[in-house]
Amino acid sequence: MWSRAAVVVGVMLLSGPSWAELTWSTWDSGPGHNYHQYAIYWQAGTWPEAYAFARAQDAYLVTVLSAEEEAWLMSAFPSEWTQNTWMGLTDSEGYRGEESHGFGWPDRRWRGWVWLEDGVPVPLTPGSYMNWDPGCQEPNNAENGEDFGALNWWSTGKWNDWDVGHIDTPSSEWDKWPLRAILERNPVPEPSSLTLLAVAVAAGGVLKLRRRRK
Repeated sequence: MWSRAAVVVGVMLLSGPSWAELTWSTWDSGPGHNYHQYAIYWQAGTWPEAYAFARAQDAYLVTVLSAEEEAWLMSAFPSEWTQNTWMGLTDSEGYRGEESHGFGWPDRRWRGWVWLEDGVPVPLTPGSYMNWDPGCQEPNNAENGEDFGALNWWSTGKWNDWDVGHIDTPSSEWDKWPLRAILERNPVPEPSSLTLLAVAVAAGGVLKLRRRRK
């Protein structure tokens, strides 16, 4: 009899490029580009699992801070790859957010929500970029515990708040597929050869000056 682990691995292999691979794309051109790198994690599982995996890669779940960034992401990652995709937005008190639903519409779009960038909570403000689905007045906490932000480009092109993720027993339309996640990282650039040459020349000049003063 097939074990659950074997079935899960089979789904991962059929759902896209190898789930174990992370292919990083750099946003290095266009308005607002930040030279950050982004990758799809195919078998993200629950939001906490995706968050833990990202941190283990010295990365974090994507923070979508502008319309330009979201447009670039949508062009870099085809919609069929990003159905039900975790991002690094939460109002969970376990991740230093605050339950937003009690604030009412429209304040709950930002109050209590935090981006977790490199593990540091960055609260949303009224002026933050947001792309919640207005049709259902998202975030709406529909299943009484929807504390995690997800990109729902496949159907609405907007954001939803979802619960932790029903991986074992799918209970709704979005639960039918293992959730993906987009990871983001800000790599430290290696010094260029010209920079190293300039440092060497400057160091040589300092040594010569010290010798003359002796």
